[in-house]
Amino acid sequence: NHCTWYGVNTCNADGEVTWLNLDKNNLDGTLPKELGGLTKLTSLLLDANSLRGSILSEIGQLTELKILAISFNGLTGSIPSEIGLLTRMISLYLDDNFLSGSIPGELGLLTG
Repeated sequence: NHCTWYGVNTCNADGEVTWLNLDKNNLDGTLPKELGGLTKLTSLLLDANSLRGSILSEIGQLTELKILAISFNGLTGSIPSEIGLLTRMISLYLDDNFLSGSIPGELGLLTG
């Protein structure tokens, strides 16, 4: 049962993962596109790992997401405009990465 896996803090009544906390776990590599398939996720906490590469556009598929914390990693590239699709977002932590470019205007539309 994936709801009892390490880092899965909460599942809903249908057994879908809603809270994933893997901060400070020495994760190394890129964010997998498969994260976009966790469509019931409300909190994704991946702070303080060794993640690199870009924030994928698939992040926009996580429309239930309220908290996204991916600070203190080695992420590069720009913030994808698809983050603007996360209309339930109340907390967004992207600091201490190597992101470049401007902040997408779509972030200003988030009302959480």
